[in-house]
Amino acid sequence: MDFTISRGDLRHFSPHNLIDLAIFPQSWDSSLNTGLGIFSANTLWITSYLNLTAFFGRLGLSWFQIEIIFWLIPILFLSFLGPFLLSSLFFEKKRYRLLSSLIYATNTYFITIFSGGQTGVCFAYVLAPLVLYFFLVLLKKTTLRSSLLFGLVLSVQILFDPRMTGITLIGLLAFSVLDFRHIIKNVFYVYVIPGILFLLMHSFWLLPVLLYRSNALPQGFGDASSASFFSFAVLENSLSLLHPNWPENIFGKVYFMKPEFLLIPILTYSSLLFVDIKNKKKVLPLVAVGLIGAFLAKGTNDPLGYIYKTFIEIIPGFVVYRDPTKFYLLIALSYSILIPFTLEKLDRMIIQKIKTASYAVVLLFLLFWVFLLRDGIILQKKFVAKPIPAEYEKLARILSSQKDFSRSLWIPQWQRFGYFSDTHPAIGRFELLKTASASSQLVELENLYMKNILRDLSIKYIIVSYDSEGEIFLTDRKYDDRKYSEVVKNLEHIKWLKKIEGFGKIAVFELKNSRDHFWSVKNILKSYKYINPTKYIINLQNVKNGDIVVFSESFDKGWELRYDKSIIKSIIYNNRFNSFILEKEGNYSIEAYYHPQKYVDIGLTISIFTLVILLLIIIKL
Repeated sequence: MDFTISRGDLRHFSPHNLIDLAIFPQSWDSSLNTGLGIFSANTLWITSYLNLTAFFGRLGLSWFQIEIIFWLIPILFLSFLGPFLLSSLFFEKKRYRLLSSLIYATNTYFITIFSGGQTGVCFAYVLAPLVLYFFLVLLKKTTLRSSLLFGLVLSVQILFDPRMTGITLIGLLAFSVLDFRHIIKNVFYVYVIPGILFLLMHSFWLLPVLLYRSNALPQGFGDASSASFFSFAVLENSLSLLHPNWPENIFGKVYFMKPEFLLIPILTYSSLLFVDIKNKKKVLPLVAVGLIGAFLAKGTNDPLGYIYKTFIEIIPGFVVYRDPTKFYLLIALSYSILIPFTLEKLDRMIIQKIKTASYAVVLLFLLFWVFLLRDGIILQKKFVAKPIPAEYEKLARILSSQKDFSRSLWIPQWQRFGYFSDTHPAIGRFELLKTASASSQLVELENLYMKNILRDLSIKYIIVSYDSEGEIFLTDRKYDDRKYSEVVKNLEHIKWLKKIEGFGKIAVFELKNSRDHFWSVKNILKSYKYINPTKYIINLQNVKNGDIVVFSESFDKGWELRYDKSIIKSIIYNNRFNSFILEKEGNYSIEAYYHPQKYVDIGLTISIFTLVILLLIIIKL
């Protein structure tokens, strides 16, 4: 029996999934985030780490073990290590450094994204203090080694989430302002070398994105109007480092302001009372970072919410910050240093009068911090391991045993334990049926033309999700079994679908005579072989000039057929698929190849070579 701690955005992968994932970075995603195929080089920065950790599945580790060893434990470890190192530049006493780690690793923002399974964002968040630490070390001691170390850590953070790295750079910029003259003198070490390292180490996804001239933004990031929808926080939330979805972390459910959190900004900005010539270069940039973060984290909400809207409209790429709460990173960075700074000064004032009270301020704050997080106890069940429902394990075994290509359409959407692979992709992320309403989806399916569309899409099964997690069939955020039953009942009335029994509350319907992955109106396809998501070998027979081969993946101009020294470019078929018009007659084999993968392979060579040389230089220096 397989176990999982899958929650929120934290995915679950069956042992069969891991086999497909354990590959080198690929520019075409045929099953991970869609069942129809999409250009994926613009998300390789995070999926490359997923591919790397999936290799351990071939050594016998389950995904449950992999996510704990290589995802959750490193995140938790770094969440304390990063601020502990960063605060060492500000405090000599360990108790304030530990306090800094505590604030950074247990505030409501981090707990919320961690419990929500946003592991890529979490990795970038916990690496931010390390990036700032190595940057400040670089400013203090500008050498080739410190420059390379900074560039390396920055590149690692980008690997997990470039958006969070962009926010981290705001913090770096704040410290750069007061050291402007020093930076100008050493611009090669501070900016040029780290910038070159970033370009070289991330060549494996930058090259295909830039040279293929595809949309650099992942799917779902093109709608600027969504920023208003995602602006859940108001100014009092962001100033108080209080996530608007705290404590239940239910998407869209915003809670009333908790007045006790208002003491947080008071403690933070009281640090300005203790600014002097010696510490102004440390305190003032952090104050600026905290205020900028608080202003941006509220998004389009008042006051001056139009500024955020303007940023999205005029700054290229700023739409990736349609979720403004990511700017809580700046608030956490600032407050994790400024609050201990204020407490340290208060501690010294008290010690001068009462020497036995050296720990009183810290202890009082710890009690207050525990009081603030008291409601978080509701989140303690988020990462309790539990077995995968037996119905989903059975479905995975049966689908994985079928060697012929076929797709599954999930109604009303794909469920987190639903099986998928490159041989059996799952459609159910609204890439085919655009509406999220099950009733509207059923209206579409009942039309006769949908039978041919599904057949051409190689859809063999239509599956109604067993909503084991209470995430799909909801009424007022509560599971509603009537909605599930209505969907199953309506599908049972569609004559060209046959229900397959034996999967419990997973309702499986079969569609007969669905097409293969490659197909042709004429009988010219003898066989084909899957090499990887970007490469297939096709064996053809009795080909006549003008015959057409259809490839049932989403149309993309990057797909092409190669034989001898000739290349056949893909043309769109039925407004949906790739197709190729053959010219050579007879019996022969031909290669289907996704051209952007060429740039991924070149970039990957550059990236690996750069990393090896970089590590050797750092060790030698």
